[in-house]
Amino acid sequence: MVWLDYPKAAVMPRILRRSLCRTLLRERVFGGNKERPADWFRSDHPAWSAWSQHATRRSEIERRTRDPRFAPLHVIRFDSPRQADTWFRAL
Repeated sequence: MVWLDYPKAAVMPRILRRSLCRTLLRERVFGGNKERPADWFRSDHPAWSAWSQHATRRSEIERRTRDPRFAPLHVIRFDSPRQADTWFRAL
């Protein structure tokens, strides 16, 4: 399993840029839906959920990687985009 365990400072600009582009360009997302400016104020918007749930999700994944049920998984954890890119280019 490859775990991209990036800090919030790396994740948030990507999410904000992606959502802003989808909103401004009216790009289709899941099920043909489109992001609207009003969606940015909803608690389930990707930007809000990424911001508020980052630490919780990180802790949950960390806990699961130590769970004996998942012991057969080999976990490769990267804490920066540069680390992941270096690894990927070496493949």
